[in-house]
Amino acid sequence: MTLLSVLWAIAFGICPQRPGHSLFLGGQQMPIEARMAGIFGGFVIGAAYFWALGRGRAMRLPGRAMTITLIGFIALMGADGINALLFDLRLPHLYIPNLLLRLGTGLLTGLAFAGFVVPAFNSTVWASSPDISPLSHVRHLFGGLLLEALYFIVAISGAGIFLYPVSLIAVLGVPLVLGMIGSIVIATLRVSRQEKRATRAADLIPLMLGGLMVAAIMLGIMSGIRYLLFGSGPLELPL
Repeated sequence: MTLLSVLWAIAFGICPQRPGHSLFLGGQQMPIEARMAGIFGGFVIGAAYFWALGRGRAMRLPGRAMTITLIGFIALMGADGINALLFDLRLPHLYIPNLLLRLGTGLLTGLAFAGFVVPAFNSTVWASSPDISPLSHVRHLFGGLLLEALYFIVAISGAGIFLYPVSLIAVLGVPLVLGMIGSIVIATLRVSRQEKRATRAADLIPLMLGGLMVAAIMLGIMSGIRYLLFGSGPLELPL
């Protein structure tokens, strides 16, 4: 068992892993498709960037203008995804899909998700957090976009030396996102039972473990269903 095979297994339940939809580095296919690499890799980069800014525990959602911008990022990916689906179904479409757009719109969406999920997580699990947004100024957004652009350049370079770091960032974003969402659900249930929220990092350990367990169960179920129905190969559209 290699690290790359583990990454393939993690992504198996949530990603079709089609060669035609995936980036190759050093001649090796990434374990997660370009669009999902953008979404989950972009989320990891965005969340790490917020911590680097000292806004990792920010609990306020972005302001109106920033929210509209982030929703616009998500809408761009949605439009590209619909166009790609129409192409796959051999229906009228605006343009031929390509990996650059899949990755780029995915990265924008990943940053947008981070801008929403991180403060939602903080406001749910922490007893107190800074009453600020992780993206409260346009310069914060530009900084995040710069980091996403660096990932984009490295991912499309095709250089084998970047296969593992690019794949790790993308695939580990899957349990991170699902784990954070699971933790939000668990924390919400705890608060409804009047249990205390976290006041220090150690208080988060059982909560995060619970969230990761939820993520593992979800991925395991989806992987099992895919394997039973379609086998271990790429999940191609039967056209």
